[in-house]
Amino acid sequence: MSSDAMTDASVPVEERRLHEIAPGSIEPKTAHLILLGIHLNEHGAAAVEHGIAARRVGVGWDELRGMVHLMFLLHGQPGAQRAEEFLSALAEREREDRVAGAVAAYG
Repeated sequence: MSSDAMTDASVPVEERRLHEIAPGSIEPKTAHLILLGIHLNEHGAAAVEHGIAARRVGVGWDELRGMVHLMFLLHGQPGAQRAEEFLSALAEREREDRVAGAVAAYG
């Protein structure tokens, strides 16, 4: 994707960000998992947003659960508990988005 295309407002913001972070050198799934791991490690409030973006580029629940295992390795049980809370929040957010989408589609 060209630099001019990246300034187009119709290109999703996460795609523009990934282009800036890893323009073709890292697959989007991998980049999102790395960013997600950093946010989880730093207790970042944006972890759920990065989780949503990761799911949009094809990151599966097994891969996300792998992040929980990494948080356990880094921080023991407290890290794993935070990561499990993240997974719960992400699942709830996906449910809310599906319901909102269904309501919008069917009024």
